[in-house]
Amino acid sequence: MTVATEAPMADAGRPGPLDLYRALGDAITAPFRNPRVAVPLELGLIAACLLIRATTPAGGPLYAAWAIVVGVITVVSPLSGLVVLAATAPFDEPFTITYLLGPRMALVFVLAASVAVRVVLRPRSMPWSWPVVFAAALVVGTLGSLAIAYRQFGSAFTATSLQFWVAGVGGGLLVLLAATWVAREGALRPLVAAVAATAVAAAVTLLDYLGPGLLAGGPLAWMVHAKDFGSRLSGVIPSPNGFAALVLPPAMVLAAAVVLAPRGSWKLRVLAALALVPIVPTLFLTYSRTVFVAAFAFAVVAAWRVKRQLGVAVLAGGLVLGALALPGYLDMRVQAGGAPRTGAILVASDLERLTAWQASIQMFADRPVTGWGYRSYRVIGDRYGDSVLNSPHNEWLRFFAEQGILGGLAGLALVLTGMRRLGRMPGWLGTGVLSAFLSYVLAASFNNPLLFIQVSIVTFTIVGTGFAWGPHWPWPRREEGPAATDAQPAAVPDETPAAEPVSAG
Repeated sequence: MTVATEAPMADAGRPGPLDLYRALGDAITAPFRNPRVAVPLELGLIAACLLIRATTPAGGPLYAAWAIVVGVITVVSPLSGLVVLAATAPFDEPFTITYLLGPRMALVFVLAASVAVRVVLRPRSMPWSWPVVFAAALVVGTLGSLAIAYRQFGSAFTATSLQFWVAGVGGGLLVLLAATWVAREGALRPLVAAVAATAVAAAVTLLDYLGPGLLAGGPLAWMVHAKDFGSRLSGVIPSPNGFAALVLPPAMVLAAAVVLAPRGSWKLRVLAALALVPIVPTLFLTYSRTVFVAAFAFAVVAAWRVKRQLGVAVLAGGLVLGALALPGYLDMRVQAGGAPRTGAILVASDLERLTAWQASIQMFADRPVTGWGYRSYRVIGDRYGDSVLNSPHNEWLRFFAEQGILGGLAGLALVLTGMRRLGRMPGWLGTGVLSAFLSYVLAASFNNPLLFIQVSIVTFTIVGTGFAWGPHWPWPRREEGPAATDAQPAAVPDETPAAEPVSAG
């Protein structure tokens, strides 16, 4: 008598239901992987958004229909969805879902869900790295801290805080994770869209600043906010510091292209220089301390990439010049903002920030394990001496105060591991993305950029591109064909070791 033992072996090689779903998904998304199809579609959706907002600034059914179409496209092609989202991100939108949320926030979560499904089906398609892990940990930690806020402050406060989470830190970090996945094969379109859209936003803002009321009643009026900050510029975001945080990361990428792009890339240099024309004056007119510190950081990084000794010289010389220019800068800030001068170094807003930082530290000291819960500073900050500001004006201290030791350390780890990973990304784009991340870290050390979803989408689209590419730029494209699947990430050339020194070109 013989026993049949070959049947199970034969069945093991047969495709299962999951393989069928993967093949079906690949067939549906195949046209969107063709730039000749995807790029015109993306440009059409971007133009449609601008046209709809120009004719119906308050949104309405047409804007909702546009968001639904973009959502469907995002499900099919996260790359195209992120391009459209990044291209429209710098501009505000009507809150038609709730009094704090608009369709763009919904698109963020459609994008995140679309990427999450693909990562679950093909875990190796995500370019995992330590900054990606810590970003994911912050998403989970900040969302979980809502439960702590619920126990402390009740359901009404928690419901409002959840909306702020969606339009703030939660939505922003989800864009970072999604952008990292999208860029895993070297896709640059989302980064280009974010940088180009920000240049347009800067041009509109500068036009509104130089000619007050010039845009009133016109097709671009919906892009700017009517809020008075004295002689300080705000524009598309109703905050000078918020606008600076929005524009700085793209400015770093453009500046790197102008200074460090290869000699033969004259078209890239010219386009980047033209984009910087409206950006540079708007950054100066915000009179934000972050702008000057970020410009110095870019100079150090760029010089270091060219030659290490040159970087050290720029660092030392910049510190000396900064100390000499500090009194004049403080006087300029006082005249621009109208704030009373206090002592010889600090102005009133500086003292308020120091008070907020001290309050955050004391909050953490009282509850170092769990923190007080997401957005708790707004409620209890005055208990710790801050009766003026309703936020810490330092996102890294906020993580400690509101999420406790684990949240605070995750935030710092994201900064440190992110800088390390981007620091190994060679070329002019590596310099630009690293400087963009540094500018955001600096902005988050003095203000609250995580409160603005516009800032998060632009910045984290750029940074996510760098996290995906890491120390090897550019990653080679995968070969086209039936064997190319998301389970096969792009290979890294053997002749490019991870420890190879980076260069400017």
